[in-house]
Amino acid sequence: MHKLTLPALFAILLLTACGSSDTTETDSGTDTGTDTGTTDTGTDAGTDTGTDTGTDTGTPTGDSACDEAAGAEINPDYTSDATDPACTAAGGHTLRLIQGTITGVDGAPIIDPDPDNPGCSKAQLCIVVATTGQALCIRPSTARSNGTFDIQLDGEYTCVSEAAMRFFHGSLPMASNYMHLEVPEGDATVSLDDSILHTTVEPATLPASSDDAETYTVAFEGGLELDIQPGNLSIGASRYTDLRSVRLAGADATGLPFVDDIDTYEAFFGFSPEGDIREEGFAVRVENSTGLSAGQTVDLYALGGISCTLGDDHISEAEWRNIGSGTVDGAGESISFDVNLPCMTWMAYKAQ
Repeated sequence: MHKLTLPALFAILLLTACGSSDTTETDSGTDTGTDTGTTDTGTDAGTDTGTDTGTDTGTPTGDSACDEAAGAEINPDYTSDATDPACTAAGGHTLRLIQGTITGVDGAPIIDPDPDNPGCSKAQLCIVVATTGQALCIRPSTARSNGTFDIQLDGEYTCVSEAAMRFFHGSLPMASNYMHLEVPEGDATVSLDDSILHTTVEPATLPASSDDAETYTVAFEGGLELDIQPGNLSIGASRYTDLRSVRLAGADATGLPFVDDIDTYEAFFGFSPEGDIREEGFAVRVENSTGLSAGQTVDLYALGGISCTLGDDHISEAEWRNIGSGTVDGAGESISFDVNLPCMTWMAYKAQ
């Protein structure tokens, strides 16, 4: 049976991913192999994340905590591709199974070195249900020790009009990743190519915090500065000391799945832990390390996520939005922006 293969490294169809009215905070706690602090919709939304509903589950892949949590890999040949007429009439697409692999930049599965409390990679689907218009993000699925995962849907949640994927690690300091998902006509199974997570590093300067309401200028890797009030981190002020980032540019950014014209950007910055920024966001400044001319105007972009708000507006999962602009200073040394960063996902800038 033919199954469509979609590269997770590029967004094939730009959809506006599901809104967050049905979601809660981002999973930023330690993952022990079971999902204990993840985004949920209050119920399991009818989604089968571990139960075989008539599907041949094949052979278990190992005995690690992640393998046990993920269960045996599902055989896609036993998943029906039959289209639901009621779904088609509602303008939706029938989707029953998503499979893929989560890796590091080296292409290998991500292994948590903690032998006592290892975490696991996770994959999460956010959808808009075509028949009701409900937007929700389904409970994350655990990836096995070889990086593979399955997301199985049933009931009304197999009828989707929009979809986006989120990839993250439950315990390691890695930047979450998002991509829009095309739901193919006539095939209820989607098989993704490798989805890559990037390790983040400690800031060059992280001032000690004595007051959660105070503003501290944190200097991240690659010349990025944010003016941070720890109390405005949705993940909690106590996570201020856990903040990390990664800078990607040129060929290093090629694998980012949420943007097409990567080579037009000066640099990308990803953050961990992922989370929203309350109030007005954090002021941003970037060192002009790529030699843009003094006075050059640049656009600032931010990646929407499970929890990402700009004022009263939620930036949807996998939405890559131009949120404002900035200008290279007269000395040609740094770039300041007229808008603050709304969430700790990914950001980037490029010359107009």
